Amino acid sequence: MRSLRLILLITLLHYSCDRLGVRVENDGLVGKWRLVEELGDPGDGSGVFRKVNKGAERILEFRKDGTFRETKGPVYSSINTYDRYELLDDNKIRLTSLQNPDMPATIWTCKNLTPTSVTIGFQCIEPCMGKFEATR
Repeated sequence: MRSLRLILLITLLHYSCDRLGVRVENDGLVGKWRLVEELGDPGDGSGVFRKVNKGAERILEFRKDGTFRETKGPVYSSINTYDRYELLDDNKIRLTSLQNPDMPATIWTCKNLTPTSVTIGFQCIEPCMGKFEATR
């Protein structure tokens, strides 16, 4: 009877952990990142981060081999302009296109990188950034 209770307890804990979600960690920038907040700024520094609206989701994937993929929600085009990335220093990422070498590179900034979160600044006229969480 005692072993049956133990088995039931272990089973219950296992399924509870699955429902709560296991914390995903990436290896530096390498891994998948899901956009959770965006900075909306009119250009005067008054912008604030807000939760991403449904349909405006983005997943960034930085692979060990230097390839890059961006998947966007239905609000945006899912055409991948860039497919390669290179870390220039501790906080700069250069994105280029192997498929379209005439496409000019773009530079993003990378801040507050941890195994579970990162803030990425996109090349915009006004301040624009996104807060991302590690995902599967």
